[in-house]
Amino acid sequence: MDLNKFTERSKEILNSAQVLAMMQNHQLLHPVHLLSGIIEDDDTASLLLAPAGLDLKSIKLSIEKELKKFPAIYRKRVKKISSSHW
Repeated sequence: MDLNKFTERSKEILNSAQVLAMMQNHQLLHPVHLLSGIIEDDDTASLLLAPAGLDLKSIKLSIEKELKKFPAIYRKRVKKISSSHW
């Protein structure tokens, strides 16, 4: 995927989706993460969804519900032992 071919807005949406996935400890980036990135910008969401008669608030709630379905992956933190203890 060549990010140089993406618009600035597309890059922002992708970045927002990646940050959301990381913050929720999701191992994979799913389409719903991208949809969340689009919905975050009310202007873009309004332009895309309002003409179709879709309710932005209910869509946001549905996205949150879907995001909760993905497993959160946590890594165990391992305490590093300094070499002076050997």
